[in-house]
Amino acid sequence: MLNHIFAALPAAREDAILGLNAQFQQDPRPNKVNLTVGNYVNAEGRLPLQATVVEAERRMLARGDLHGYLPSLGLASYAKALERLTFGADSPRLHLGAVATAQAIGGTGALFLGAAFALDALGIHEIVIPNYSWTNHQALFEKAGLRVSTYRYFEKAQGRLLFDEMLEDLRSLPPKTMVLLQVCCHNPTGTDLTSEQWTKVIELVAERDLLPFFDLAYQGFAQGLEADAEPVRACERTGMNFLVSVSLSKSFSLYGERVGALHVASSSAREAGVIETILKREARTLYSNPPLHGAAVVAEILNDPQLEALWRSEVEDMRLRIITMRESLWKAGEALGVDLRFAREQHGIFSLTPFTAEEMKVLREEFGIYGIATGRIAMAGFTAPAIEPAARAFAEVLARRGR
Repeated sequence: MLNHIFAALPAAREDAILGLNAQFQQDPRPNKVNLTVGNYVNAEGRLPLQATVVEAERRMLARGDLHGYLPSLGLASYAKALERLTFGADSPRLHLGAVATAQAIGGTGALFLGAAFALDALGIHEIVIPNYSWTNHQALFEKAGLRVSTYRYFEKAQGRLLFDEMLEDLRSLPPKTMVLLQVCCHNPTGTDLTSEQWTKVIELVAERDLLPFFDLAYQGFAQGLEADAEPVRACERTGMNFLVSVSLSKSFSLYGERVGALHVASSSAREAGVIETILKREARTLYSNPPLHGAAVVAEILNDPQLEALWRSEVEDMRLRIITMRESLWKAGEALGVDLRFAREQHGIFSLTPFTAEEMKVLREEFGIYGIATGRIAMAGFTAPAIEPAARAFAEVLARRGR
């Protein structure tokens, strides 16, 4: 008798963002606008191929670099370069050798690896995330075996940061709870903490003996490469132990290469060495070893002063273009007599608009403006020709509220 064990399987729920992106690809309208996935596109609406990446790959090809397996922790020159980028070249802990770094499969892989480390090695079973957060945060942490709850961060109706409420919620947590903190370009709200607010959060986390897990996915796109890393560096100066998930997909336009890393900031070289053995074991059982090509490209760029300088200018150009799109959308709204202040007041790749799920559906179906149901749009997906049509669509949807 044949075994039909798969016959009764229910289909899994499709990821909201990836599902909408697939729907966008099938939309035949020529003037459609994709603001779903957080991809940076250039003025022509295409993913850029950065000059630094082209040069790095040219050098690698000329040398005849091979495509062998990496160790479980990844490419050492990549890890060291990312440590400098995240913590700063003058970091005391880097000089002590007190940071353990594992190359990971993108930022998602780094978050999962950090969760597995916290559960298996530290016995931590709970993580708190912002009430508005990246849609995959909760799912991946639960898949890693952690209980997930939220702290108050943002209120959508009035578009405001709930900072006092955030502190109140963090203050109520039991010691050793892991706290996810998005460092910059908060996804999905585009609303970041000020330096003064970061100081208060870090002091409170230290006082309550919580474990910070920084998510640094968009370094360079808010205030700049150095300023965006300052919350992590401020935490390092306290002497606390903490984790940092890093993604380089946006800043190198290497989306398909899955370039990420997990940093674990410990107190000594001895501790870091022990942590490395644990991360090796976790990586070995999860995926054995990470991919080589993207890491080699990043290492080639960040370990060459001239290439790194050019790359920094490329990231700055991308940051400034996003700011221009934000200002343009706000001004287009003003010209139409509609308040699109979210575009100007929020920062980075994403914005959380005031639109409801039903209104986002209207924008998609009637106007070809694709965002996700929460109201999040990717500002990095705008081009200049799309600004005015989008502003008109936003104005029309807001006008319907009063009818």
